[in-house]
Amino acid sequence: IMNHGDSQTKKHRPAASVVGPSAAQQRFRTVLDLEHQLETKPESQHQRIRQNMCLELTEIICSDPLFAEDNDCIGKMWRKCFYSEISQLRKVKRRQKASAVATIEKSFQ
Repeated sequence: IMNHGDSQTKKHRPAASVVGPSAAQQRFRTVLDLEHQLETKPESQHQRIRQNMCLELTEIICSDPLFAEDNDCIGKMWRKCFYSEISQLRKVKRRQKASAVATIEKSFQ
């Protein structure tokens, strides 16, 4: 609710279509299915699944920003599409660093 002087008005959002789900809702269902696939499919398929999820979420964000906000599409994109990849890269980097440190320490013995 927004206050304007003495009167109060509600933020106006267009009513949902009576005909059926919006394109954003349909895409969001696809995103939920892709999330499920990330949990059930082999890791070899995860990159393709994440790419598809990123495309679907981008379409939702660009075509229906209110729906995207209400359903935390930006957060979902970050967590599901990017953060997991970054986390994997960090693990690889830590292993490489540990290996390099061990090699250097071994050379001083």
